[in-house]
Amino acid sequence: MSGPLNVIPPGFLGFLQLKNFGKNPSEVPEVIAPTFDLLKWYLQAEARPMAGTDATRALTNDLDGFVALTTATITVPDGEWWYVHSVYLYANLPAAATEVFAASPAWFNVNTFQGEVLCPPGALITGVAAATRRYFTVAKDFFVPAGSQFGAYVVTCETATSINVGLNGRITVLPI
Repeated sequence: MSGPLNVIPPGFLGFLQLKNFGKNPSEVPEVIAPTFDLLKWYLQAEARPMAGTDATRALTNDLDGFVALTTATITVPDGEWWYVHSVYLYANLPAAATEVFAASPAWFNVNTFQGEVLCPPGALITGVAAATRRYFTVAKDFFVPAGSQFGAYVVTCETATSINVGLNGRITVLPI
């Protein structure tokens, strides 16, 4: 059984510094109405995968800064903004003791030369000779303008061969 619908939030009268002698004030319901944001629900209802397949690229040594995942570049088309519910960047480190990788998902706009690293790069991931490792990091809830390209902001990449890196996520397309 649910509780009453018209309940004054705890601390509300103290916040307004009102003395009510145990009664709810009669003026409050007409002046203050409870609200909640429906934007997230609307955006979630229109969500879809960012890409049909993961954008992947084999990275080699000495990369740093923004790196586009060129085999399947994810770009926001002209005439659209994207609300990104989540975007994840992952890397598969081969079984070798010399493999090191740290990066974050990022976007870069080639028209305005603006970009953003979406979250702090994850902990430095070091390969272990006997095991293949998978590393990933996630960024959530942000808007991206038209012309922006998604990729990785690589802090360090050291490998004897190559490290496969991928990017994907969920978006809502907002036409402008």
